[in-house]
Amino acid sequence: MITMSDKHRVLEFSELMIEKWEKGRAKYRNTPEEPFVGDPAQQLMDECVDLANYALEIYYRARSLGNRFSVITREQDRLDKA
Repeated sequence: MITMSDKHRVLEFSELMIEKWEKGRAKYRNTPEEPFVGDPAQQLMDECVDLANYALEIYYRARSLGNRFSVITREQDRLDKA
């Protein structure tokens, strides 16, 4: 079930997509009617590689944070028992 909060997030993300699309169009095209320049499939693949690298970085940072949190939790448990 989609909640109102979920709908808000989808709308927020959609607005970010539109904003980025408009900035890119203004930067890379002289007029809105001008066709896309480049190979969209290759650019998509490049973006997917970037996305995977970002996801990997986030994964390792979250894992490291989780490990530190576990150490803190164990130390707190030890102190509570003392």
